[in-house]
Amino acid sequence: MRVLLYQILISIVVVFLSVRGYTQTDSLEIDSLKKVLLTEKEDTNKVNTLIKLASIYNVLGINEGSLSYRFSALRLAEKTGDRQSIFKSLYSIAGFYMNQSNNNRALEYALKGQKVAEGQNNKDNLYKIYDLIGGFIYFNEGEYRQAFEYGRKMMKIAEESGDKEKIEYMFGWFGDAYRLAKKADSA
Repeated sequence: MRVLLYQILISIVVVFLSVRGYTQTDSLEIDSLKKVLLTEKEDTNKVNTLIKLASIYNVLGINEGSLSYRFSALRLAEKTGDRQSIFKSLYSIAGFYMNQSNNNRALEYALKGQKVAEGQNNKDNLYKIYDLIGGFIYFNEGEYRQAFEYGRKMMKIAEESGDKEKIEYMFGWFGDAYRLAKKADSA
């Protein structure tokens, strides 16, 4: 009985210390990134730092801080005119809203990101944004026709690039999509 009590006590201490260490690590990283923000020029690196900071806040469940940093990144990207940074910021905002189950706002920012990626003719960005729009947002809304339309666009990019990992992903994507759409006979 004594051994069991000690094991439980040790387990509680280990869990407490590991959670506490995780929080301290995040706090140090946040402080470090905030210091970097003070000295960075207003360029792509600063946009990336803002997005990284937003991601840490998101993991910690600090949603308002996370969203604020994402919009700061977008404003800075627009100010610098860097299309890739604008895309990254829009993609980040769309992903945030999607994770919050706010699919309307997610779609709004994802479609803006799609326009930027199309203007760049950046196939990797198009592939990513199509996956977000079709594979997540439209599917979450039960809009299967639109989801499959974006899936076909993704497959075309995958085939044109000859990227076997993307092609393999797409076969899985369509299989899962048909299953979820209750069209398993087509998978």
